[in-house]
Amino acid sequence: MLTTLLAASLASREAFELVDQYGSPMFKKTDKMAQLVFVEIKKFYSRDVTAQQCDTSIVLSCLMETVRAEKHQQTLSEYFNTVKSKQVDVSVPNVKHMLLQAQIKTVKDKLAVALVNGDPLAEQQLLSELSELQTKEAVDDPVDKDMEITTIEDAVDMVTSTFSKENMIKLRPNALNKRVGGGVIPGNHVLFFGRPNSAKSLTAITNIAGFLMQGLSGLMVINEDPTSSYWLRFICNMTETSQDVVLADFDRYKQIALEKGLNRLTIVSLAPGTPKQIEALVERYRPEFLVVDQISNLNMGGYQDSRTNELEDAAKFMRKMGKKYNLLAVSLCQAGDSAENKQILDMNDVYNSKTGIQGALDVQVGIGVDKQLDEEGLRIMSIVKNKRTGKHENFPVKVRKDVSRMYDV
Repeated sequence: MLTTLLAASLASREAFELVDQYGSPMFKKTDKMAQLVFVEIKKFYSRDVTAQQCDTSIVLSCLMETVRAEKHQQTLSEYFNTVKSKQVDVSVPNVKHMLLQAQIKTVKDKLAVALVNGDPLAEQQLLSELSELQTKEAVDDPVDKDMEITTIEDAVDMVTSTFSKENMIKLRPNALNKRVGGGVIPGNHVLFFGRPNSAKSLTAITNIAGFLMQGLSGLMVINEDPTSSYWLRFICNMTETSQDVVLADFDRYKQIALEKGLNRLTIVSLAPGTPKQIEALVERYRPEFLVVDQISNLNMGGYQDSRTNELEDAAKFMRKMGKKYNLLAVSLCQAGDSAENKQILDMNDVYNSKTGIQGALDVQVGIGVDKQLDEEGLRIMSIVKNKRTGKHENFPVKVRKDVSRMYDV
């Protein structure tokens, strides 16, 4: 947590002031390097009262003056660079929440000791302190924040509009779409998962092309393959033409794809991308669907206690995007080793997650493949979560890699 607080302090004066107010005692009890970095950040803001963020090169230069031995300078420099790398996604409200939670835990621990020792004066003081902290926590988390309040009077128009055939967003192939009740709706979160080379990206391209041809506009965030390869694959998909033919007459096939809606898609390549960057893109482009290939690569800030938590937070973030911006969220994610050469995947085959990612989904589809299926150009789709209709089924689908498209068998 300390490196996250330091990174937040580097990136934002407001965050630093919160850390200085609520979290400075933590730095007095921790390792020397964290103390040194915090002191230099504090000096930086003290010297320039107008600065809203730190110049990291200046802070590092000043840090190097605090130690003389070259070995210690190298260690301190590496530590500072670790802190600096976590500046990517500073959220001041969440920094304050983190600090308050840490303080509340500390007070509760002290209160438990006071109760065991039978110290009524300490109990009273700590209970008062705990009450004050919990009041601050409540103020920082208002009950009506990001809340949509509806009544039964709103239900008729809301339900009939949302679930009309015209407004449903159809998935591909049709065998999948039928099993989710004719499509999904804005606000839903769909996840496709599978092993490397299982056709995850091909599945995403197939569905995105379908969304575009339904008249929707969308944003695709990628952090694996080159952007140029995606554009070529979309053209192949939407014209059902192999890559060699498309490349031989690129302008012609590009125009056909544009007429079918490819102009409604924006692709952004991030390396690997953060929630803050993605939400900024959503704010800018206001898409009707958002696809991230892959959420398992996103930089979630690095403060979570495990890779599992990072993946679960990435899934929760995508669900939040769907709800907040009333868009269809589609995520791609790796399957774990348990899915290798496996035709029918189940919920536990998601990489590094048993229930956390699944809880943030409306539809979860595994893409299974073994050597025999691959040679036959087939995959098995397994619907392992389906809040739309409750159906959990497995069925074969045809993949044509030459046109990056998936078909019903």
